[in-house]
Amino acid sequence: MGGENSDHLVEFVHSYDPRGWTCLHISEGTLNCNNSVVQNNDIGPCGSDTFQEWADGISMSCMNSIVRNNMIQGATDGGIVVFGSPGTQVYNNTIWVLNHTLLGGINMVDYDPFNGDFSGTVVTNNTILGGFATDTEEPGEKLGNNFEGAIIKMGIAVGPRTWFGEKFGDNVSSSGVVTNNQFGGAFTYAIAVSSAVNFTIEENTLIGNTSFIGARGPNCSDSDSPPTPAPFIVDPNNSDQMNLQSNFQNIRDGDDLTCVLPPNGGDFWPFGDNPSNTTQPANPQAGHHGLSPGAKAGIAIGVILGVVLLGIATWFIRKWALKRAKLRQLTALK
Repeated sequence: MGGENSDHLVEFVHSYDPRGWTCLHISEGTLNCNNSVVQNNDIGPCGSDTFQEWADGISMSCMNSIVRNNMIQGATDGGIVVFGSPGTQVYNNTIWVLNHTLLGGINMVDYDPFNGDFSGTVVTNNTILGGFATDTEEPGEKLGNNFEGAIIKMGIAVGPRTWFGEKFGDNVSSSGVVTNNQFGGAFTYAIAVSSAVNFTIEENTLIGNTSFIGARGPNCSDSDSPPTPAPFIVDPNNSDQMNLQSNFQNIRDGDDLTCVLPPNGGDFWPFGDNPSNTTQPANPQAGHHGLSPGAKAGIAIGVILGVVLLGIATWFIRKWALKRAKLRQLTALK
């Protein structure tokens, strides 16, 4: 979709298991794509978390567009990737993982095709849920194991160095807004910022149970020193003119943060719910799909009485049939 035209609408689509690098792509054309709306779609799974077999959920590269009210489960590269797309609004989307690790929930990391320009691009009111424990919760426990090791490495990634390290030199992402997003479950970082200029990142919060886990992986270069997992991190050495919420933590090296790996088992994942495993139905009465004990007892008694009555009826029918057969024999003898 996209290209050298405008005013697209993509809605009520279920896109999954793509052959390429994304489940849904709105391309930029010759930088003249404008005013696409992507809403109310069911996206994923997309790709595999095997190295370099990843795929995005939604890839937006069209200016002045809207990405809203989408449910994105099982993307493995970026849940929503915003390629600059100046003027684009990304809001009210839900992104979560089940069986695969996701590199980034929402990515604002690509310099091309708009030279890192995120002017007027706003990412707000999205819910991003990392992995939750998949073993049985015992009373009093807050953490458990996730048998697939599923996490989101970065809930929201800002700046090319978070993703590509030194590959693109001094290129930066500039002038975007990230506000009022929510994070729950297991991440390495909720928001990571490196090589960004003039961003506003405020009022983003953690909800429910969260944990921040992960460590240096084999794909980290010798020069990479991934920071300790934490909710909100920024590399001040290459990020300037930033308006950040007060709980950001300064780090020394924000390069190539996708190289971290989750723990290999252990009780590090919080217990919690996502749209795929919610245990509390919206309508409590809707959750009662089974029969009550009284109803089950009534059915059992009814079945027993039915069997008894059938046996009695069979006995009388057999007795009548034998009597009739005997009468026929006596008639024949006469």
